[in-house]
Amino acid sequence: MSAEQAHLLILLWLRGPLSMGELGRQAALSTGTLSTAVDRLETAGLVTRMRNARDQRSVTVEAKEWPAAKQAKLFDALIEAEDAMLKPLSPRERTVLLDLLERVLAGLGNGGDRAPRE
Repeated sequence: MSAEQAHLLILLWLRGPLSMGELGRQAALSTGTLSTAVDRLETAGLVTRMRNARDQRSVTVEAKEWPAAKQAKLFDALIEAEDAMLKPLSPRERTVLLDLLERVLAGLGNGGDRAPRE
């Protein structure tokens, strides 16, 4: 399973069923990348897609249930991968990076409006 697929599963476990559009926004993935990842998760039997009865263009994605121990293993694997990736950074640098990424994601959430440069 790719990191993107794991991220999508975790989002769906934590937030419940989401529309493809909302899932893409929350995961910060392009529509093409999202569709491919969801296709693979669906083929693996890990998620289901459901068409909205009122709007056939809208699709909701829902994660299938996993045992808690299996979910915990996936969370642990992602945390280990994140720690390995961030290992070269000091605790202060990690904090700065997190703050910057939160600002970037906040900008994506409000239509991409950018704060003025300092």
